[in-house]
Amino acid sequence: MSGTQTPAPPYSPHAPSYYSYTRPTTEPANPATEETPLVASTVDDKSDSTRWRVWVTVVAYIVIICTWISASQDVDSAHAEWEKLELHRALVEDEVEAFKQQEHEIQRRIRDLEAKEKAQDESRKMLTIFWDVEPVKRENYCAAYGVQYYFSRLHGVPPEFDGARACSKKAHPELGFPTWCGKDEWGVHGHWRVTDDPGCKISWQIDSLKNEGCTAAGSGKRRYEQHMERLLHHSADDWFSICTTAPTDFHGLHFDKPDYCSDRGHGEMFGVWEVEDRECLD
Repeated sequence: MSGTQTPAPPYSPHAPSYYSYTRPTTEPANPATEETPLVASTVDDKSDSTRWRVWVTVVAYIVIICTWISASQDVDSAHAEWEKLELHRALVEDEVEAFKQQEHEIQRRIRDLEAKEKAQDESRKMLTIFWDVEPVKRENYCAAYGVQYYFSRLHGVPPEFDGARACSKKAHPELGFPTWCGKDEWGVHGHWRVTDDPGCKISWQIDSLKNEGCTAAGSGKRRYEQHMERLLHHSADDWFSICTTAPTDFHGLHFDKPDYCSDRGHGEMFGVWEVEDRECLD
């Protein structure tokens, strides 16, 4: 009958399957006609944003790692270049030092050759220089025991020559090299201090030694005096200096000089010795 619904048969567990009751289902939504819920859309946007940040981070790390590797390679390359430059600098410094040593050696040889040539030239010119044949005693007197001063002039000195140097380098045939040199209006002259001149070895008078007794009671010393020989000597001789430097021997003892000298006038010069003597202790 039109518009009339047939009632369902009563349920029975033993009823055939074609009597089974099926619950009607809701038809699926048409995606073309129905809108996606707002909550699901927001979740999907967050998921996409997270994935994008992850990729960006990964790419950034990759870029950083590549940059670090490249920088490390650049540093290694720069270090290698620096080592090469340092090695080259060391080689250059060694070459410069070797060059300086060679230059110093050449300069030294040049100086040696110049000095040798100058010395040879000086030696040739020194052959033309000569002293007076007979040296002169300076004022003809003795300055001390065995000491006599001599004087001589130097001749033939070239004008360009240093006279004082020539004087000090030129030996006299009898006296040797001068003790000192001088120069005056007549030229260069040399002076000699001869310390073993026989003419100034003035002796003490024989048998003139006198025992003057103890110097004082309990002094332990005895005084001796001896007269100095003055015969045949110039009156200008420095007798006091001669006396104080003249040696003597007596009573088995040697004395280089007197303890002191006594000038008593009229050519009377005495040497005095104070000798230790046990007999003078009392």
